Order: sequence, then C-alpha cells, then structure tokens
Amino acid sequence: MTIIHNLLHLLLLLATVSPRMFSGRVLANSSAPNKAPWTKATLLSTNARAKSGYPWRRVPLAAFPGVGVPQCDQRPSGLLTSKEINFLAQRYSIVSLGGSTTDPKNKTCGELRVADAARRLKHASNTVRPHFYLNNVIDYRMYCASEIFDAKPSWRLKLANGSDYQIRGLYAHDISQASVREWWASAVTNSSFVSEIDGVFADKAVTDMITFHGVSPEKNQAMFEGELKQLALAKQKLGNTKNLVFNGIRAEQLQISSGGTLAALEQADGGEFEHFAILENRYPNGSLVAEHMVIAMDFLINVSEMTPPKTIIVRSMPGPCVHGGTSTAPDSDRRDAIGCTWPNATTPASPAAKQAATGKYVTFPLAAFLIVAGPEYHFDYSWGYRSNSYVPHADSGTDQDSYMPDTWIPAFLKAPGTPQGPAIRHGSSYRYSREWSGVSVSVDVQSEEASIRWK
Repeated sequence: MTIIHNLLHLLLLLATVSPRMFSGRVLANSSAPNKAPWTKATLLSTNARAKSGYPWRRVPLAAFPGVGVPQCDQRPSGLLTSKEINFLAQRYSIVSLGGSTTDPKNKTCGELRVADAARRLKHASNTVRPHFYLNNVIDYRMYCASEIFDAKPSWRLKLANGSDYQIRGLYAHDISQASVREWWASAVTNSSFVSEIDGVFADKAVTDMITFHGVSPEKNQAMFEGELKQLALAKQKLGNTKNLVFNGIRAEQLQISSGGTLAALEQADGGEFEHFAILENRYPNGSLVAEHMVIAMDFLINVSEMTPPKTIIVRSMPGPCVHGGTSTAPDSDRRDAIGCTWPNATTPASPAAKQAATGKYVTFPLAAFLIVAGPEYHFDYSWGYRSNSYVPHADSGTDQDSYMPDTWIPAFLKAPGTPQGPAIRHGSSYRYSREWSGVSVSVDVQSEEASIRWK
C-alpha cells in the first residue's frame, strides 16, 4: 500500500494524473457524496443568485471553513462532515477550501481533501461555487505542492542580509522569480482537483503598499510586480470559466494609494476586503475610524460599477473587533489577523457569548454591505476561519462548539431583491443609504448607527 501511495503521490506532484484516480483510493476516509434533503430545483429557486446579477433572493454569502489553519477543529482527517457540507451548500454561494489536517501522520495530499469537499458541495447544490485556497506568499504547507517549494531553497524570499524572510516561522515565496510564479500558478490549477472547483482564492496578495520588513526596496517592488504577473498567469491557466479572487483590499492601503489594488483587480476576477469595519479600522476604544470607513465605502461603491462585474467578498466580524498589534510592525510580530480582541478585555469567551454577539452585531456590517454591493458581491461574517464559525452546532454533525447562533442569522435568509438606484452619500457627512426592492438600508460610519427595514 505504501508503494501505491508513493506512486500516486509522485503523479500528483507531476500534475499528470486525473483527479478521478484518487477518488476513493488515497482519500479512503472520505464519505461518499451525500444526498441532500432538498432538490437542486428547489435550491435554484431559493438560494441567492450565485452566478450573476439580480434579484437577490437571499443575501449572497461567502464561507471559509478552512483557510490557513486546520480545516476543522480537532479534525485529524481534515474533512468536512456530511451535515456541514449540506449546510454550507444550502446557505453559502462561495466556499473557499484549504487542505490542512491536524494529524501529522495523515499523508494524504491536501489537494485531495479540497477535491473531496468541492465534489461533495457541488453534489449537494448546483449554485455553490467551491474555491481552492492558496496563499500567494506564505508557505502554509497544506499541500503536496509545498514539497516542490521545499526542494528549492533559492525560491524563498530573502532579507537584505541574505537570510530567509519568515512570517510566523514560515518561509515566503519569492514571487519576483518567474520559476516561483510558474510553480504557484500550476499548484492552483493541478489536475487532481481543478475540475472540481469553480475558482481560486489567492490569499495575501502583494500590493504596492505592503512592505516586507527587512527586505530591500528593490525586492519589495519586484514582489509587487511579480504579484501582478502571478495573478495574470494563474488567470490564464484557469481560463474564463473559473474565478480568481485575491485577498488584499484594505482601507489603510487605499488611504495611501489605490493603484496597487486596482492593478491587481485588472489581473483577477475580484478581491476580498478582509477587514471591513474591524481591526485597524477601529480605534483602541472600539469606535470606528470614520475616515477609513469612508474610504472603504467609496472604493467598494466605485468597484461595484465596473464592467464586467468584479467578484468582491466583504468580510467582517462581530462587535468592536480591534487590532491587537500595529500596522507598521513586522509581519512576524503582528497579532494574527483572525484573532478578534475587544476593548477593555471584554471579548466574549464562551461559545454561547460568541453566539449572542454574532447575532447582535450583524446589523451595521450587513447594512453597509447592502449599500456598497454590486451584482457579484458576497458577505462574509464570522468569528474566524473554521467550520464552527459558519455552521451551527446542530447542523455540524460533530460535538464541537459553534460560534454561530442555533437559529443562524435570520436576516441572511431574507430577499434584498434588486437595487432601485445607486448608493447615496448624504453630502459630506458620514451617512450613506440605499433602496432595494426588498429592503431600505442606511448607516452612519462615524456613529455606527445602522438601519435595515425589510419591505
């Protein structure tokens, strides 16, 4: 069996094997595609429009049940349960999948875990769009593709003194090199899973406002230029039928210049605004940085009018989530962005308290999202990047605690309908509003007042 596994493993690295060869063989602990308790015809009539345009029959949502961290808490297999698959497929329009596992002895390639989850999601719903996750820069070692990177020490990003640059103890891809870009673009289009996915989520995109501390200015510039080439190459390999979305739109960068972000949007199908109304967009006391929010709102409104429409994921978190570090600190010293710290040490600790906060604090970010949204926008709202941040306990099929209320978020199931006009900013104030056929929304990005009135 070991010989067979090694042979299949080698074939994967060479990207010459059909994904069907792995189904039910190397991934022996995968469950068979599960039958959903609803029909695809029903899903077509009730799900948010996942492909394009209006009307929205639900709020279109994005989920990240495993990104950069083990896909599921205490889940050695790295696999989602059948109940989780059904819930995600029914409620979310974009689901990004990572290939991590908590079991160091599990040698199954992460690429195959992604293929398994994507295949099962699409069996449960013909509207959900699974995306393959890979970080542009950080080598998270979720996939067998990392073994190729490991064998090439010269592919690591170097500090000005010649030593390896590291982010939280992990090596970084030197994407200024054409060979590294080719490896990365091939990794996200590998034949073991590419037929099962509808897109790629490229995390930590390098814009011209991101600085790798300790790296020469020339190399930083080369990394930004390499990013644009890498996105273009990946898009070329993916073709027009699959989506390429990068993560890297932030107000603090846009405040200096939007040039790098817009350049990346030209090469990709869309991007994620990861820290919407959270972290560095709040003061230490938890209040919003109104100037940042105006920049964010205006940018997202402008992007919503692009033709063809861009796929934009707007990600927020519950409550007055503030940044635990500083924006100028080296990456290795910054608090992990997925950690949400509330002011005055009031961060909810218990699952029940986090569930309550999830439901209580959704109004402002959801209202703001509906104001800025374009036809291909998706809302991501959760405590973190694991399945228990998106799936209620009763719908998980596991004994893990969930940070999502047992009733989920009722507003997500309502129908915004069709915009009746563009977003309106009221003079030079901090107030925005918008009318939809199914809802009226307004926000004040200074006072954090928000109103959602369903019709």
